[in-house]
Formats: sequence, structure tokens, C-alpha cells
Amino acid sequence: MGNVTEQDVMRLADRLLRTTTETAVYRDNEGNEDRHFWQEPPLFGLLRAAARPDMGNRPEGGGGGAGGSQAAVSIEAVDLFVAIDRESADRMWLERERLVARPMATLEQRVLVWVEFLRTKPTGRLQLHEVLAKWVTQIEGLLDPAKVIQLRGACCPECRNTWAMVQEFGERVRKTALVAAVGSEQVLASCRACGAEWPAETINDLADKLNADAS
Repeated sequence: MGNVTEQDVMRLADRLLRTTTETAVYRDNEGNEDRHFWQEPPLFGLLRAAARPDMGNRPEGGGGGAGGSQAAVSIEAVDLFVAIDRESADRMWLERERLVARPMATLEQRVLVWVEFLRTKPTGRLQLHEVLAKWVTQIEGLLDPAKVIQLRGACCPECRNTWAMVQEFGERVRKTALVAAVGSEQVLASCRACGAEWPAETINDLADKLNADAS
């Protein structure tokens, strides 16, 4: 994590704040390449849309069963949006004396100012990258749960917990402590019990520790 670059930070910031273009390369049996491009909406925008109280009552939705399942997702989206919004405000408050005063009413405005301020500073850039990566993983995990892999039976190398109590649909439920989230930018493993994280570049270290525990 010590070699985080401005480009690394901006890739995460763009995923949260802007519509980005993704690319996939396909090869046929003769080795010819074909590139496919598609656009990904900003994650903050998707999270805000999922957190709208009326998301299940849009005219095109038609009501019915789909509205019920969307409402359940909306509860988690509201919780996550509020948590990220509060964390961004807290971090901006801690940096208030060093930031140029400007309107920062929305989550996007605050994060953009924070990114522009810290991305050129190596120490601050490292912390910034960790927080942005966490938000990307949390939002993608909520909006696309299939990307979150439960590491069943694995014991966290840091806190030695196998299980954690997490908030889900307004209730505390027992879940595996270790999870791996596969996002558009990276793989991030984390412990829901103690908060320890293993980004893509350290995922092999985690695997080594888990294998040592299992042997």
C-alpha cells in the first residue's frame, strides 16, 4: 500500500463520482481480439438512487412484488449512504483548517474537495486510497451482493474470530467474519469483526496465513 499513486486514487474517485468507461477484451479461436466498451454510472449516484424512499413506487415499476424486494434493499442503502455521508463530513471537519473554504453541501462535493487536496500528498494519499477503496467495496457489495464471497470457516488472522454480528435489514445477525469483495477495480478481503482489510496487493499474504492456520 505504500506505493499508492495519484492514478490509483483517481480511479477509485472516478468510480464513486463519475460515469466511467469499462473495457473487456475477447479473443476468438483464431486469436483475433475484439474489444467491448460499456459505461458504469457513478457509485454514489447509484447508492443515492437505491436509498430513495419512493424507489419502489416509480410509475414504470408497476408496484407489486418488485416494490417489496426493492424496499428491503433501500433500507440497507439508506444506512450505508448515511454512514458514508457522515464519515465524509467527519473527515472534512478534521481537515477544515487546511482546506480552502468552498460550498460542500453534498457528499460528492465534499469527497471531490478531499480528493483534490490529498491526492498529491503521499501520506494523505495512502489514507485517502484506503477510505475510497472501502466505500467502493461497500457500495458494490450492497448493489451487487453476488460479488461478495463469504470465507466460510476461515478464522481472521488478526482477531481470531470466525463469526461477526452485523446489521442486516434492521436486525443484528450472525455472519462469517471474513469476506472477499470482488469489485470493478480490485479484490478486497476484510474482517467484519475487527475491521482488518487485505487489498488486492496483499491478498496472497492473507491466503498464506489462512493456509498456515488450516495446516
